[in-house]
This record gives sequence, C-alpha cells and structure tokens, in this order.
Amino acid sequence: MGRTGQTRHREIAYDPLPSQKLFHSLENRFKGFSGPIGSGKSQALCHEAIRLSYQNPGRLGLLGAPTYDLPLERGSRRAQFQGAG
Repeated sequence: MGRTGQTRHREIAYDPLPSQKLFHSLENRFKGFSGPIGSGKSQALCHEAIRLSYQNPGRLGLLGAPTYDLPLERGSRRAQFQGAG
C-alpha cells in the first residue's frame, strides 16, 4: 500500500481532570499515574500513549500492567510446594 501524502485529522473527545492535566504536563522521560479506582488512570495513560505515538511515528511502544502473579512469587510457591525452603 502506498502513501497518498494526505494527512488525516482525528479528534478524540477528552476533558482531563486536574490530576490528569498535571500528568500530561510533566516533561519527565519516565512518569507514572497512580490513584484509586475511578481516578482516571487508564484514560490518562491511553491518551498519553496516543499523543506520544503521534509525536514519535515509526517507533514501537508497549503499555502493560501486572495482571498476574509476578514470576518470583510463583517460583517461591513452587519451591515451597516441592519441599525446598
């Protein structure tokens, strides 16, 4: 597929909360957003990823979260089950 040279403009409705605005304004290379359930973490992080993808075309990125037991914890349990430790 060839490029046509046309630019498309997409608008995403997003009215960030004050804490989200602060997060977006940070210029740190590595930053995070933490808070309780419903504080807008996922929304802020997704919008940040979209913004950065437009600023860095052709680059690879990753969004991830520890949604499973950490390997060290699994290894410790396995060792205890097998009688080690």
